[in-house]
Amino acid sequence: LGIYKNKRNAVLYLQEASNNGNAKAQYIYGICLMRGFATEQNEAEGIKWLELAGKQGQRLACAQLAKLYEVGYVVKKDIKIANYWYKEAADLKDGPSCYKIALAYYKGKGVKESLERAIYYARQGALLKQKDCLKLLNKLVPIYRKKLNKKRK
Repeated sequence: LGIYKNKRNAVLYLQEASNNGNAKAQYIYGICLMRGFATEQNEAEGIKWLELAGKQGQRLACAQLAKLYEVGYVVKKDIKIANYWYKEAADLKDGPSCYKIALAYYKGKGVKESLERAIYYARQGALLKQKDCLKLLNKLVPIYRKKLNKKRK
């Protein structure tokens, strides 16, 4: 077709789209900056663009931010902030994030322990064909039933 691929120009177009508020472009541009893909590596600037995309509901940006805060890569490790982003991504139907936030609610890790919320997010993930969520759901439902039976007695 005669189209010449120029990665540097592609990143410039991403930057322009990002500046115009395009959440998907912000996510991709943020990743390019963090990895130094066709541009100078700037992890702090990359995080800024990921956060802008995440605040606009860009699912992959939310999930990426959650992982970064969970392990403390580029940002200070903070499980509460990680869970905030996992919940945001899970609410946007990100299966792996459903598992992470369900597990956090089950164990009370960085959030108030809640079996009900754990089951809710595990179910959401299971509906998205996330196998880990289905396994967790199979573990949580009997625990919940026991809890209900104790309340009835």
